[in-house]
Amino acid sequence: CIKGLDSYDSVRMDEGPEGPALAMVERVDAGTFVTRFYLCQGELLQEYVLAGQPYNPTTATVVMATNSFGFQIDNSLLTIQTDEGATDIYLHAADRGAIGQGIAA
Repeated sequence: CIKGLDSYDSVRMDEGPEGPALAMVERVDAGTFVTRFYLCQGELLQEYVLAGQPYNPTTATVVMATNSFGFQIDNSLLTIQTDEGATDIYLHAADRGAIGQGIAA
C-alpha cells in the first residue's frame, strides 16, 4: 500500500489515537484522501478516509496484532517498526524533499 501511494508530497507524519500515525495523501478529482496506519488497542490499523476526517478505529482494517508501532523517515528511507521487527521501504517521494508534517486538505 505504501509503495502504491508513494508519490510527490504524499508521505506525512500525523498524530494517531495512541501515538504517531503514518499517513499517505492521495489527491484525485473527487478530493483529497488519506490512508493512515496507526496503533490502537494492540492492533496496527489501516484506515482510508477523506482528508480532515477524525480517526475512527471502528471503520479501520486490522493489519496485524502488535503492541508497538513506530516509524522514521531518513532521507529516502522509511523504517517501520512493530513487535515483529523492522522493515525498510525506499520512498521515491523523499527524493524531491516531499516529506511533510500533518495533513492539509
